[in-house]
Amino acid sequence: MNHLLHRPAPGKWSSAAFSVLMHGGLFLLLFYGVQWQRREEAPVAVQLVASLPPLSQPAPPVPPAPQPVRPEPRPEPPPPPVAKPDIELKAPEKKPLPQKKEEPKPEPPKPEPARKEPPKPTQSQPVPQPEKKPAPKPEPAKPDRMQQLLAQENQRLENARAEALLNADNSRKSTVVSNVRGLEEREGVLGGWKHQVQERVRSRMGVLPPGITGCPTAVFEVELLPVGLIKREPVRIKSSGSEALDDMIRRAIIASEPFPKPPDEAVGKPNRFEFDPKNCKQR
Repeated sequence: MNHLLHRPAPGKWSSAAFSVLMHGGLFLLLFYGVQWQRREEAPVAVQLVASLPPLSQPAPPVPPAPQPVRPEPRPEPPPPPVAKPDIELKAPEKKPLPQKKEEPKPEPPKPEPARKEPPKPTQSQPVPQPEKKPAPKPEPAKPDRMQQLLAQENQRLENARAEALLNADNSRKSTVVSNVRGLEEREGVLGGWKHQVQERVRSRMGVLPPGITGCPTAVFEVELLPVGLIKREPVRIKSSGSEALDDMIRRAIIASEPFPKPPDEAVGKPNRFEFDPKNCKQR
């Protein structure tokens, strides 16, 4: 009874062997079929583009040109048969053309005999003529002694006259130069004295009246005594454009005496002075 209980089931070992074979085959398939090593992939270069270029559209197909319809050629009718004449006419015989006789060639003209040129006349050589001797020159006449003396005297007088004219011209030039220098000196002295008077009057003016613009000037005539005192009231010749300023200049002229001693040419006559209160001309 126990022997029956421990009896193995039928087909147990065959199933176990088949299972081992299947698992072994699956292991081999996985081992050799799967790549166990890990390989680094190569880097891939990628280019970034802002926008894709427009795709070129295919050109529309060109419709085929219609082929012209050619008419079918019609068969030509056969030519009608030519009827042969009963009696054939003989063709006329051709007569031989008469041969042209060759005309005799004209003989070439005979060359004329060369003409003999007449001999040229030989040039006759010039006959040497005897040289002409120059005619003897007449000897100059000897000058007269009296004429020589007269010529010398005339030359001396001409030289004396030219020297006198030259001296007179030099004297006149020196006189003119001295007069000009004297006039310049006098004008220089007079101008310097007038400048002193203008500066003296300007120092006595003080503060200008209000409303004076620009560079106003006034001209006054002043007559002085030899000692530098005013002989009479100053006379206004040109106004500055302001009565207040003209009156200030007149009072400054009177307050400026005694003036510097005037030169001789400024005494006994009115002298004109241009007064520039702002001293614009000296700037």
